[in-house]
Amino acid sequence: MRKNWLIILLCAASMSAQDIYTPVLNRVEQNSPSLQAFRQLAEAERLAAKTGLAPHNPEVEFGYLWDKSGDDRKDVSVRQGFDFPSVYAHRAKLADINTAGAELRFRRERQQLLLAAKQTCVRLVYLNARLQLSEQRAERADQLAQAYARLLEKGACTQLEYNKAQINRTRALGDLQRTQIERQTCLADLARMAGEPVPFDHADYEPLLLPSDFDTWYAEAENAMPALLAQHNAAEAAARQVRLTRASAAPSFSVGYMGEFQSAQQLQGLTVGMALPLWSNAHRVRQAKAQALAATRTEEDTRLALRNRLQSLFAQAQALQQTLAGYDVSLTDYNSAELLYHAFEGGELTLLQYLMESDYFFEAYDLRLQTLRDLHLVTAEMNAWQL
Repeated sequence: MRKNWLIILLCAASMSAQDIYTPVLNRVEQNSPSLQAFRQLAEAERLAAKTGLAPHNPEVEFGYLWDKSGDDRKDVSVRQGFDFPSVYAHRAKLADINTAGAELRFRRERQQLLLAAKQTCVRLVYLNARLQLSEQRAERADQLAQAYARLLEKGACTQLEYNKAQINRTRALGDLQRTQIERQTCLADLARMAGEPVPFDHADYEPLLLPSDFDTWYAEAENAMPALLAQHNAAEAAARQVRLTRASAAPSFSVGYMGEFQSAQQLQGLTVGMALPLWSNAHRVRQAKAQALAATRTEEDTRLALRNRLQSLFAQAQALQQTLAGYDVSLTDYNSAELLYHAFEGGELTLLQYLMESDYFFEAYDLRLQTLRDLHLVTAEMNAWQL
C-alpha cells in the first residue's frame, strides 16, 4: 500500500518499445474481410477498364431464298466494323487511367481501414494504462474497506467512516469494470477489422516527434495521399473522356464480303460502309465537359478541405503536446500521493480528506492519459498517408 503507484505509472508510460502497431496492422491487412472485398472490387474495376477496347464484333449473315422454278438463291455476308483510329487511342489511354484509378481507390480504402485499426490500438493503449491504474486504485480501496471493517468490529472507527470506505470501494470497482468493458469493446472492434481476435496489451505509447513547420511537412505529404491522388485521377479520367467523346463524333466504318449464289449466276465481292453519328452523339460532348469541370472542382475542393483538416490537426497536436508537458511536470514534480498516505496513516487527515485528495490525483493522471491518447489519435490521422 505504500508504493508510490503514481510515480511508477508515470515512468512506465514514458518508456518506449519497438513499433507496437505494425504487427497488428499487418494482420488486419492480411486477414481483413473488408480489405479482401475492396481488393476484389478493384480487380473487377481493372477488368472493366479493359473491356471495350477491341473492335466491334464481326457480323455474319446467311440467306436462303426459294424460287418456284427451283433456282434458289443463297446469300452470304460478312462485315467487320471499326471506329476511327483516334477513338481506339483515347479508349486505351482512358483504360490506363481507370486501371490506375482502381488501384488508387483501393489504396484509399486500405488507408481508411488501417487508420481505423491504428486508432483503435491507440485507444487500447490508453485503456490498458488506465486499467492498471484502476486495478491499483481498486486494490487500495478494497484494503481500506477491509481495514475499516476490522476497526468497526473493535469500535475504533465510526459507522460513518466505515460507510465511506465501503462506498469508495464500490466506486473503484465500478470504474474498473467500466474500463474493462471499454477495453473488450475495442478488442472486439479490432477483431472485426482483422477477421480474427488480436491480442493487444501495450500500455505505453511510443515517443512522438511533431514536424516543426506545417507547410514543409504538407508539401511532402500532399503528393502521397491516396485521397488526393484518387481525386486527381478522377479529374484526369473525366478530361480524357471529353477527348474520347469528341473523337467518337467521327464516322465509323465497316468492310466485308458479300456473295449471291444461284445456278445461273454467282455474284460476290467486297463491301464498304460508313456510319455517320448525326443523332446518337448529340450533347454528349457538352455533358462530358460538364462532368470534367465538376471533377476538377471536386479535386480542388478535396485538396482545400484536406489541407484545412490537416492544418487543424497540426494545431491540435501542438496544443495537446503543450498540455501534456504541463501534466508531466505537475505529476512528476508535485506528486503528493505518498505524502497523502503518510499523512493519513499519521492521523493528520481524515478518511474523507484522504479519499478526496486521492481522487484528485487519480483524475489528474487520467486526464494526462486522455491527453496523451488524443495526441496520438490526432497524429495517427495526420500521418495516415504513410500507412
